Amino acid sequence: MITNIFKTFFVFILALIASVTLVRGVNIYSVHSGSMSPKIPTGSLVIVKPQQEYKNGDIITFGSSKSSTTHRIVETAYRDNQVFYVTKGDANDGPDSQLIAKTSVIGKTIFHLPFIGFLTSFIKTKIGFILLVIIPALIIVFDETSNIKKELAKNKIL
Repeated sequence: MITNIFKTFFVFILALIASVTLVRGVNIYSVHSGSMSPKIPTGSLVIVKPQQEYKNGDIITFGSSKSSTTHRIVETAYRDNQVFYVTKGDANDGPDSQLIAKTSVIGKTIFHLPFIGFLTSFIKTKIGFILLVIIPALIIVFDETSNIKKELAKNKIL
């Protein structure tokens, strides 16, 4: 039988992920490298929100939703009336080789959750989704159905 703690934890994690994605413009990304260590360790989940302006020192996520990078702005540059950023991972020796156009910035890191990114990356795989979402959800449904049947039998309704 599943404990209430497990049920509560499972529902809390799903609610947290769902509620963050429901906030307009907020995105969630997993960090797959140690370039921002120790501030943001590998496997962290970063919560990112677009801003009107970005400044030096901001930690931003840029690229695409399928291939994103999270680094710190170390310098702002202007070319042909466009804003570009020089970025650098905190653990890297030097800045990134390419300038990042403001239009390529997905958003600023609002906060991060260490190591939760490993879990969300695994959940996004087919086997991870089955093992960590479908099966626990089915177990909870069967457990609750069993509890309902017991209560009905106890009250002689069934």
